[in-house]
Amino acid sequence: MKKGQKALTLCLPLTCKRKKTVTKQDGAEQEEEFVFTHFTYKANWFVLAQTEGAEYQPSAIPEWKRADGT
Repeated sequence: MKKGQKALTLCLPLTCKRKKTVTKQDGAEQEEEFVFTHFTYKANWFVLAQTEGAEYQPSAIPEWKRADGT
């Protein structure tokens, strides 16, 4: 960590699915799925540029080939 650097707080969107029971006008009950997004905050993150040490060398990404050979 470089001296004087401050940690970041990330705001992460989370998409959730829920089911609820809805009563129709004719009295029938039916489950409906609804989707909503809420946000959560995660503290104490640092960007790689805020750190000291050896130069970062990302690992090589392996080559991808289709299973069917085409």
